[in-house]
Amino acid sequence: MIIIMGYWWMNPLKCKEQKLTLQSHQELCTLLTPLGTYNILFSFNRKLFFTDYGNAAKVERCDMDGMNRTWIVDSKIEQPTALALDLVNKYVYWVDIYLDSVEVVDYQGRKRHTIIKGRQIRHLCGLAVFENYLYTVNSDNLSILRINRYNGTDVESLARLDNAKEIRVYQKRTQTAVRSHACEVDPYGMPGGCSHICLLSSNYKARTCRCRTGFILGSDGRSCKRPKNELFLFYGKGRPGIIRGMDLNTKVSDEYMIPIENLVNPRALDFHAETNYIYFADTTSFLIGRQKIDGTERETILKDGRQC
Repeated sequence: MIIIMGYWWMNPLKCKEQKLTLQSHQELCTLLTPLGTYNILFSFNRKLFFTDYGNAAKVERCDMDGMNRTWIVDSKIEQPTALALDLVNKYVYWVDIYLDSVEVVDYQGRKRHTIIKGRQIRHLCGLAVFENYLYTVNSDNLSILRINRYNGTDVESLARLDNAKEIRVYQKRTQTAVRSHACEVDPYGMPGGCSHICLLSSNYKARTCRCRTGFILGSDGRSCKRPKNELFLFYGKGRPGIIRGMDLNTKVSDEYMIPIENLVNPRALDFHAETNYIYFADTTSFLIGRQKIDGTERETILKDGRQC
């Protein structure tokens, strides 16, 4: 079965810009690994595969808890925007929209070669592999393409669909059987004994506990708590507009506060220690607002010069 989807975000439920994991049925997000402009994730055999074309384009893999990050491809690559896995033969396929190419390597980054290259595959988005073929979407003429992955000259347009941006093939053989694992719920209702988020590690018997933004992991490696330190740095950035806070007394990069999101260009910031409010001005949206460091009580104070 081939599924064609419209435009969608990889990081739902308030998990935006680099937050790459979401606890099932809850709005609990945590940062796995920092990425650049664009990323796509796949999970198989306890590994995540993703593309990144921030400062340096590459295809990478890591464990499901973000550890053991490894570059698979880091040369002769510009804008890898779509990724697909051959789960049986352990190959990674990707689309490079700058080089107008579809290429492949094995899971270790070896046996690299080009499947197809040229004008006929410009503007591709989405990629799926099944049996002898690759399936992709041409966003320029809205066509669904089928490409023979062993003979790149065999390209066929299957259909035309409006607003298709992603494609997946669902088949029984691609769905691995569920087995017991370290993140199963314990008698107290905690996944893997973790307060917030449980992530499988390098094998099914190992796991890593992580905390949602605004909390830090306790010394037991399972419980999450609010930071006690009052020395922290908060800062604003654009594209996308966001305000973050980092604890200055720890060596880890855990965020001290719930980020203030959905901004355009935050410029002026201030903190009221007695009430725990962060005040901010968004010069592009012409507003002044505030939010507490625990993410509550977000409100706009002035908008377009008028008090709200």
